[in-house]
Amino acid sequence: MMNSSTHSTNANPVSALLNADCDGVLAVIIDIKGPSYRPLGAMMAILADGQRVGTLSSGCIESDIALRAKAALNAGRPAKVMYGAGSDYADLVLPCGGNLEILLVPRPDRQVLEQLDRNQINRKP
Repeated sequence: MMNSSTHSTNANPVSALLNADCDGVLAVIIDIKGPSYRPLGAMMAILADGQRVGTLSSGCIESDIALRAKAALNAGRPAKVMYGAGSDYADLVLPCGGNLEILLVPRPDRQVLEQLDRNQINRKP
């Protein structure tokens, strides 16, 4: 069961998923409108054991992302969620005033994660 008991902003989300002893979700910023705390392509891992690795905002939406990641993991299919200007969630306002669209990928393909990890280690986009 997911909870927010363990949260690391410094670790690598891809490595966390590769090294986890449980299932997880990769959350990726896929669209930005206006200012944003994190760049396009920024990632966060949400593990089934409650651990969260990385951030996609200044901390204002991570708990909600974890809840939505749990739902995507339980459903076994990807989901998109939008925060900020124009979002359905009026109570979750991004302080930067922008808009983020986030893709939640449950149980991401291990080969894709390994390639992402190699690219990050070699500082490749």
